[in-house]
Order: sequence, then C-alpha cells, then structure tokens
Amino acid sequence: MITNVAPHVAPSNAAWRRSYARRLWASDLVVIAATVYGTQIAWLGLGNVHVPVDNSFLSTVSYWFFSAILVFVWMWALGLIDSRADRVIGLGASEFIRVADASLRVFGAVAIAAFLLRIEVGRGYLLISLPVGIALLLAERWLWRRWLIARRRRGEYSARVLLVGS
Repeated sequence: MITNVAPHVAPSNAAWRRSYARRLWASDLVVIAATVYGTQIAWLGLGNVHVPVDNSFLSTVSYWFFSAILVFVWMWALGLIDSRADRVIGLGASEFIRVADASLRVFGAVAIAAFLLRIEVGRGYLLISLPVGIALLLAERWLWRRWLIARRRRGEYSARVLLVGS
C-alpha cells in the first residue's frame, strides 16, 4: 500500500530560530504575568489597592497598573539584554545568566525609582515576585532547552557550521 505522506521538512536555520524566539517570548510573558499578578493577588487580594505615593506630581497608582508596568519593563529588559538572541538560545549557561541578570536589574531599578519618587511599593510584593519570577523563568527556559535538545536529536533545529583550523 502506497501512501502520499510528505517527508518531514525541517525549517530553515533562520525560520526555526525566529519561531523558537517567539515561543520563548510568549512563554516568558505568561510566566512573568502569572508571577507578578499572582503575587499581587496573594499579597494584596483582588481589590483595587493603590500604591501609596508621597509626592505631588504623581496621583494614586493602582497596583493593577503598577503590575502591568512591571510586566512590560521585565519583558523589555529580557529583550534588551538579548536573552532570546540566536547566539545564546540553547547554548551553555549564558541564556540563564542573562535571564537572572535582567530580572535583578529590573527589580533594582524599581526599588531605586520607588525610593527616589517616594512611591511606597509593598516590599513583600517585590520580595516575592523577584525570586519566584527568576525561578519560574529559569525553569521555563530549562524546559524549552529540553524540548530543543529532543528536536536536535532527531536532526532538527540545528545550525550548519564550518570549522576551519586545528
């Protein structure tokens, strides 16, 4: 019996890298949003709690809005530090170091900005979000790495290289 089954065609080098980076971006967003909003709900409840602001040029800020800004800045920092760049995905510890570094920098910047602008963000909210977020992001990246390794064992998602020299 002859069947017309098309052979599996592996995506081109650039295509699989873009696809993989999009998957990382989407799963990073899910992890960060779940962490930030999960911590907010666990720490402050579902109500419309406001961040206490002790200056004249900022009015009250809802924690829901503050959490949205935190998610945006965290995602932006992960992109800015190239945690999803071609040269680091799926290779060594560099990807994991970049994720942790970007996360620490974001929360450091938030703490400094809150101090300078006299915004009293809940310390517990930040102290829970940071380690939980880093742990979940690293676990998510590790799971994606396992997926990528399994694909590479089947001959997919690899890059061709030419080595010259001794």
